[in-house]
Amino acid sequence: MRYIIHLLDGLVILNFGCDAVNLDRLHEFVVLAGCGSLSAAANELGLAAATLGARFHAFEESLDAKLLVAGADGLVPTEAGRILLAHAGGILATYRVTAGAVAAASRHAYRRLRIALAETSLPIFLGPFLDRINRTWPDVRIDLVNGSRLPLVESLLRGTVDLYCTLLMDDAVPEGLVRMNIAQPFHHVLLPREHRLAQRTSVSIRELDGECFILSPNSEEPCIRNFQLTNLAAAGIRYRTYDSETDAVYTALLVPIGKGVLLMPSPTPNPPPNSVALSVRDLPYPATPCILACRQSANPDVREFMSNFAAFIRRTAHKDAAVKGENTP
Repeated sequence: MRYIIHLLDGLVILNFGCDAVNLDRLHEFVVLAGCGSLSAAANELGLAAATLGARFHAFEESLDAKLLVAGADGLVPTEAGRILLAHAGGILATYRVTAGAVAAASRHAYRRLRIALAETSLPIFLGPFLDRINRTWPDVRIDLVNGSRLPLVESLLRGTVDLYCTLLMDDAVPEGLVRMNIAQPFHHVLLPREHRLAQRTSVSIRELDGECFILSPNSEEPCIRNFQLTNLAAAGIRYRTYDSETDAVYTALLVPIGKGVLLMPSPTPNPPPNSVALSVRDLPYPATPCILACRQSANPDVREFMSNFAAFIRRTAHKDAAVKGENTP
């Protein structure tokens, strides 16, 4: 079966000789065949059953062929339906690749992004978004640098880095910068596995009275250390601190060897062996994960990044919320 895809005035059609197939209708046919019922397919597509039925009837008429018939277990493909169904996946996949290439060609092409990270891991949403950029523009250069060695404001204003991922305890935006919050605050404490609270899933900061807290190293951008010290001073608890020259990459490793507990402003993706992470629900000064950039950056990739990343976060958060809603009894 030979087919040619055309993109014309927003209408996507598939030419079979002199006949034309709207790819939206083809997709609906695939969903109908997979669901086996009009109501189930309409629900999956977010359409009214009557609308889907009318569209499918018109689709069959346009091809002058019956594609589905009622069977004992619901709608089943006819011989013509089976032939079309066998090719539909490839047709739709070809269209998605073609449409993606057309869209990418008309969009800004990323060249280079220099991103400072205040922690030892990528913030939520950032990894998948960078992966999308890299897959669309595989020649893009992405530099991830240690933010603890770079003062936030100075490194952005001087163009040492294009973007700075950090955590801020208020809504202030340093002069000359733009700020975008990435996620809600989510704080945790890392404890040794044999700790008296280790079987819990969350704790109050008051339950950590009398503990020794490991401090993040003092650095050019001490946002995590400031978060720790500010909250400990305001929590109204007794505490000691363990301050060392351990590199930020290895600070968490001090927990399982008994040097203390580690209060952190965002989740630790992979807690070290013999340690557990518990959320802390009542810190006096929460810290919000955010990304900052220079308002007058000379790199056009920065403006494009901030706009596209904001849209990506909205879509991803909306999708996650929809999935959770579907799975809620």
